[in-house]
Amino acid sequence: MPIEITPVEDQSDWYKVLLYGDSGVGKTVAAATAPKPLIVDVEGGTKSIRQFGIKADVIRLTDFSQMREIREEVQKPENKGRWETLIIDSLTELQRRSMEGVMRLVVQGNSKRDPDVPGLGEYGKNGEVIRKVVRVFRDFEGMNVIFTCLEMDLADNETGLTRTRPLMQGKLAGELAQYFDLVGHLTVRDVIEDGSVRRDRILNIDHGGRYTAKSRLGGLPAQVINPNFTNLFKLAREFVPPDLPIAIGQAS
Repeated sequence: MPIEITPVEDQSDWYKVLLYGDSGVGKTVAAATAPKPLIVDVEGGTKSIRQFGIKADVIRLTDFSQMREIREEVQKPENKGRWETLIIDSLTELQRRSMEGVMRLVVQGNSKRDPDVPGLGEYGKNGEVIRKVVRVFRDFEGMNVIFTCLEMDLADNETGLTRTRPLMQGKLAGELAQYFDLVGHLTVRDVIEDGSVRRDRILNIDHGGRYTAKSRLGGLPAQVINPNFTNLFKLAREFVPPDLPIAIGQAS
């Protein structure tokens, strides 16, 4: 296959996002604010977007094997432009569905195995399956892709510090961030104003604190209140970076 060389300024303006947080903080709703969304509903969470008047198409996934069909459907030429954002909600639940498929094959080969008790080999196999899924859907051309994910806290035995990461099995929890342009942790905060309580969603995209986070998108603040991904993507596309100073090295 011949290599393709393109100027960096001609690279795609479609963004790949990992949005994670606790159950109930509004990950599905936040993700669905992206332009022209198609939601792969793995965990039955799309009912929450109705009350916000968000328009979206939904595919209810009932078996992991449907991911291949979804990939083929989205990439059909006649569907080009129909959706601008693919949302997989959620990657945590998709990993569980994938493990169910792995264990079905194991039990077919050995009826004495308990389908609810995977071994190290099955965990390794499942990890590779999910890595491939993430890469395949991340590499979609012509659309944004957002994966949602639950969160987990991990304590560092040496420092005693606790970090919050995406809830995934094995090494994937630490590896996921490398696959995405934007990794954001979503939480909620109650704000008392004029005697009433308002609940804000807070998106943290600043790396270096408690949360695993990162951003390759220019022009975004470290923290976004009530994020709207249509607006965030527009802001990133319109961002003009400042002129960088040219460092002059000392002649040897």
